[in-house]
Amino acid sequence: KALIAELLASPSGASEGALLRIAVTAARARLGSVDPILARCEKLHGVTPRLAMTTAVLQGRGPDAGLAAFDAMRARAGAGGAAADWDVARAGLLEAAGRPEAAAAWGAVADANPASVAIQLAALSAKSMWTDPKAVARAADRLKELTGETGVMWRLSRARLLLQSPDASDKDAAEAAELLSSVVRDAPDNVHAHILLSRALQLTGDAAGIEAHLQEALRLAPGNTSIALDLARLAQSRGDTEEARRRIETVLAAKSVDPQEAEGAAYILAAQGDLQRSADLLQRLVREQRADASATLELSRLYARAGRVDEAIRMSESLLDAPTAQVVEHTAGLYASVGRTADSDRLIRALDTLQLPAGEADLVRARHAARWGSPGAATAAYRAAVVAAPARADAWSAFAEHAVAIGDKSVLSETLDDPRAAAADPVAFARSIRALCEFALADPGLRQLLLGAMRDPAQRPAVTAALRAIAQDWSDPAKRASTAKTVRALAEANVKFVVLQMVAVDLCAQTTERNSALEFSRRTAAAFPNNAEAAHQWAELLASAGRWSEALDAARTWRDRADPRDAAPDELIARVLLRLGRGKEAAVALAPRVAAALARPQADEAVLVTHAVTLLRTGDVEGLQRLLRQLAAASERWRSLPLSVGPDFLGTPAEAVAWLRACAELVPQDDTTTRIFLAQAWIVAWKSLRTPELLAESKKLLAEILASPQPPATAHFLAGTLAEASGDTAAAEAAYGSALRANPEFGQARNNLAMLLADGGRWQDAVDHARRVVAASPRSPQALDTLAHALRAGEKFDEARTRIGEAIRLDPVNPAWQVELAETLADARDADALNAVLQTIRSMEEDGVVLSRGLKERIERVRLRQK
Repeated sequence: KALIAELLASPSGASEGALLRIAVTAARARLGSVDPILARCEKLHGVTPRLAMTTAVLQGRGPDAGLAAFDAMRARAGAGGAAADWDVARAGLLEAAGRPEAAAAWGAVADANPASVAIQLAALSAKSMWTDPKAVARAADRLKELTGETGVMWRLSRARLLLQSPDASDKDAAEAAELLSSVVRDAPDNVHAHILLSRALQLTGDAAGIEAHLQEALRLAPGNTSIALDLARLAQSRGDTEEARRRIETVLAAKSVDPQEAEGAAYILAAQGDLQRSADLLQRLVREQRADASATLELSRLYARAGRVDEAIRMSESLLDAPTAQVVEHTAGLYASVGRTADSDRLIRALDTLQLPAGEADLVRARHAARWGSPGAATAAYRAAVVAAPARADAWSAFAEHAVAIGDKSVLSETLDDPRAAAADPVAFARSIRALCEFALADPGLRQLLLGAMRDPAQRPAVTAALRAIAQDWSDPAKRASTAKTVRALAEANVKFVVLQMVAVDLCAQTTERNSALEFSRRTAAAFPNNAEAAHQWAELLASAGRWSEALDAARTWRDRADPRDAAPDELIARVLLRLGRGKEAAVALAPRVAAALARPQADEAVLVTHAVTLLRTGDVEGLQRLLRQLAAASERWRSLPLSVGPDFLGTPAEAVAWLRACAELVPQDDTTTRIFLAQAWIVAWKSLRTPELLAESKKLLAEILASPQPPATAHFLAGTLAEASGDTAAAEAAYGSALRANPEFGQARNNLAMLLADGGRWQDAVDHARRVVAASPRSPQALDTLAHALRAGEKFDEARTRIGEAIRLDPVNPAWQVELAETLADARDADALNAVLQTIRSMEEDGVVLSRGLKERIERVRLRQK
């Protein structure tokens, strides 16, 4: 204070700059009124733009009062000071206040002073100016004229303008990269140039260049948290979570973290599965009122991922007073997830009231329909988007990716054949491997593989090689094992591509390498700790192998990673608990999902079927009956759907009877088709559990169906299987004969009859029937096995070996054909060949192939004969 008093009393005074700096320092330090300092400055130097701006900031009570103070001082100055200086100062004041008219002010002052390099630079340095691309382009063009081809700022501005366009094409990215590369050569210490060049290279797919320029930018500006955050994003994208976390900690350790950087850090933490810390960061911004709409929206998304849907909705609804397309899309999805369909539809319709770029509303509708509506509605919306904005590469890319996701060849052709889609890089890639794309559409796993390559250029070489190998050789069963090894080798060489790992696992699981598939799946789930689908695949493989305790742990891992709104993990957990005999725990695990499933029974059939089984296994038979009646009343499909549940899932014989009786109540007497399904379910249950009640019910129901005037061939066939399983071969032969008289093309009945005749010593009749079955279905391994069995019964060993060899070639993973071959070789007394087949069967078991009890008994009989 003494120094300020001394300065004010000095007859010579001080420069304008010194006085204004003292005023700002005094205000910040709260050393009393700054009015005497400002008055002294005006007395010595007059009313200047710089004084007016400082006065507005220090004395104005809010933006409006500050602008009024500035304008009053400008009026008092009269002709004092250059008009351009006053205009620049006022634009800067508007910028500092965050006023929406700041952009127009900067554009106007730049346009009014085309010969001033300083003013063009000041305008281009203003954040608000960049909301008006045309004004930026004009200023950049003027700078080029004023500074020549070697000017740095115009090249930076032109490149930034190209990169920030929502319609930026590959050509735009390449032009920006060329401009920025020239800047880096001419001004290697320009931090902004390195940052912008890294973004241009991201669009062109130069991963190594991106990191190199970000590292150089951070070397030049070691305290720049924005660059550190970009490096964290890059590390996260390539799967280096430790490096990403280290960079994030650097950002968060800074004394002052910009809200946008905190939001970016929160996003990466969420991607790494650290939802709590991510939410804490965003919640702090909200509490401190520093959160913008994007941070609030991200917090809502985090709440949704954590299962806190009510909080997510409240947070998202707080943004609906000034909605963006992202807010509408997210909130509509939240409403849809809790069954508020009317609210969801209302919000989607409200897109038409927003000022959005051409095609944007249609893209939101398309994504919403793909998630919560129907594929047809999504297709129509994507088509509308490209009609509304035919030059938008992102719209064409999204349309093509949608076509792949739903496996629709005609829709994919629509995008690939349209010349307007040429600028979309994913479309250009799909065109280059069109035949492989069309091949991939038939398989959901391959569709996901193709989508990964369309979205990430780095994946394309490996994905193309994998698709080519599968397309060329997978259709030949004899080459499937080698194809699986080829794809697995590609996956092991490209460990960052999770979908490629999962496809390799799936292919291995379809060969004899079941244990290898399980181990590879476990490693993939561990290597991608935030990927829900990798955990899902691992859990399902363990369940299919009957490794229930391990499957339970894996299913819980899947649940922890999945969207809390996804009921599938809880359904699998309940299913596995039922297999473990823990019915009450299964019921508790699934209970939170039941209400939503009942609201959408067609979408959540698996949840409702498993829920029904939990009611049975916990003794609530009345609850089971009420549930099935309710579902069958809503949809006829529920008359037959519960009949698909296997007896091994139903528990004890008494529970199986209770289940089937509950199902029987749903089937009308005149619904012959479903009554046959019901009879088949009784028979399957009896074959598995072998209780008199199940056998009696099977016979009773079949007798009722067969007593009708024209019973279908299937009823005779079921009667044959029941008689054969009961040891009544004569009745079985008669029933199969009746089935064939009713339908001579009934291949399964003829196949069973051939087996029956062969085992009864009538091998020639058996061969005749079997040859007819093979002629009708030449690629059926089962038919070839039956023919081999009949030929073996007639001691026609050479042809029997040939036929069973054909079955093995068509279906090399089925151990039943190997067992038939072993029996044939044993009968032919070919010990060396038999030993080789027995070793093959042992290897299949070691690789995780499960042999049924019946197959094991047959193998044991062959081994006993060897002794």
